[in-house]
Amino acid sequence: DWTLSIWCFVIQTIKFLIRRKPVVCCCFQNIKQDCQQKGGSLAVMDSQQKQSYFENFLGDGRCPIGALLYRPLDFCYTLNTIRRARYGIIKQDCKNKGASLAAVESQQKQSYFELFLAERPYSRICIAGEEKVYNTWTLDDGTPLTYFNWYYNEPDHLDQKCLEIYINDEWFDIECINNDPCVYVCEIKSI
Repeated sequence: DWTLSIWCFVIQTIKFLIRRKPVVCCCFQNIKQDCQQKGGSLAVMDSQQKQSYFENFLGDGRCPIGALLYRPLDFCYTLNTIRRARYGIIKQDCKNKGASLAAVESQQKQSYFELFLAERPYSRICIAGEEKVYNTWTLDDGTPLTYFNWYYNEPDHLDQKCLEIYINDEWFDIECINNDPCVYVCEIKSI
């Protein structure tokens, strides 16, 4: 799974990681085999960098099973892909997970998206925000977007009412139904 390309871990190991054991328990043969099948191995907590990674990204029960936690911004998320960007379908998928399509509301979140999605399988990232009134971008609940990271000459308003992160990790307005594949993040409120 591309989202876990650095260290292989599964949800059953979280309780061991949270307790800061020096080595994730290796006696779980089924977990060990699962990691090996994915081309990885169980994570060994042998550096401060790994410790920090696991503390920041694995929840302490604040995220639903299968979701990751980014502690500095206190949000849980799942990563997803779709072969043809259909924002209605994307939003419904997130809703089915008890989540919403993630919005990028700050430079800090923009930087995080650039970092954790650097090795994404598709170059486009579908994000929340819609232009319902000319040059006014809002979330589904009506909250106005105030942070933008537009690419040169964007938005171009050519009947393009949705948002994506694309070239140079900058923003483009795009059609809400298009044939381009994208990665999208479903954001879940932490518990």
